[in-house]
Amino acid sequence: MFFKAVKVLGELLENESIAIYSVGKNKGFVRLEASSRAIMRSVPQALRMQSLESALAALEKGDVWVNTQFLPDMPAYLACARENGETVLLIEIVQAKYTQVIKPYAFSKPDIQYIGVTEETYDALAQAVPGLIKQYHQDYRESLEKPMPFYIGVPQTDGGRMNLIWDAAYDFDAEDITYHVTLARDYLYQDVLFETETRLPSAQCDMPEPGQYFLKVMAANDSGYTQDCFDYYVTDGGKVYGTFCFYILEDGRAEAYTYEE
Repeated sequence: MFFKAVKVLGELLENESIAIYSVGKNKGFVRLEASSRAIMRSVPQALRMQSLESALAALEKGDVWVNTQFLPDMPAYLACARENGETVLLIEIVQAKYTQVIKPYAFSKPDIQYIGVTEETYDALAQAVPGLIKQYHQDYRESLEKPMPFYIGVPQTDGGRMNLIWDAAYDFDAEDITYHVTLARDYLYQDVLFETETRLPSAQCDMPEPGQYFLKVMAANDSGYTQDCFDYYVTDGGKVYGTFCFYILEDGRAEAYTYEE
């Protein structure tokens, strides 16, 4: 009977860590009667009632105790069956997915007023989280292979020449870095005025006429990993990352483009 009950509960709750304990004459202990196959070797054969002290008050009221504080050595959920006012069985969900613990609270007041998604969308988002964590971890590890991002400075103008400057990119493996420099009249870099490669964090070009200009510097290490600058330019369609916008004024000075968020 107990094994059948475990199977039915497991199917209903979509959980494979169900355990049923019976309370004997000695009220200080409970004995395992049946458990899900997945936890059969790990679930304790007996428990002291004292070890469940944090849940007993809720059980005495007939409530299901939920381990919202993620207490160690405690099940995710604990309920009891009573007969003539006495507890005769304890039913545990030993382990539960994070969403199984949190979801009932997320879709009850007051949280439901702010969650902003349907239960179906919530379930889809929750299922995607493990894959996202794995992807973000992979992206982070790969980012360590790249040169670190940097900022471009306002060009220096003097005597008919313009000095393009930027911060040096840092490489965790101390690889040599080559900078690919492109200066254009447009942020799509279709009207290119100057282009070069250098190992130094600067490059010189002829002084352009007054107007708006866009500078892109991409750092590449010897392993072939690349990195753009922090700077960006804002258009009606959004942000164009990895580009520095500036103006050459009528008096020959360079002035950086600014945008207030």
